[in-house]
Amino acid sequence: MKRIKSKLEKFDDIKVFASKIVKVESEVDIIKGSRFYDAKSIIAVLNMGTLDGVFVEIHSDDEEEIKFFNELMEEFKVNE
Repeated sequence: MKRIKSKLEKFDDIKVFASKIVKVESEVDIIKGSRFYDAKSIIAVLNMGTLDGVFVEIHSDDEEEIKFFNELMEEFKVNE
């Protein structure tokens, strides 16, 4: 499991995020507060409202898939 703090500021960010995250085979969640949402469901993502400082988490032990996930998430990553 790998969790990345992310920020999706505009609708265009969400569209790009959604088009990329569906390429990941494993389950991926967006975590906002104590709620978990299916990151591959654009409807769920849009219904979350503001996506400032959310976490995106992949559920996988496959090192190659985690590496791919990290590469996809690079443009949405918030540096802490």
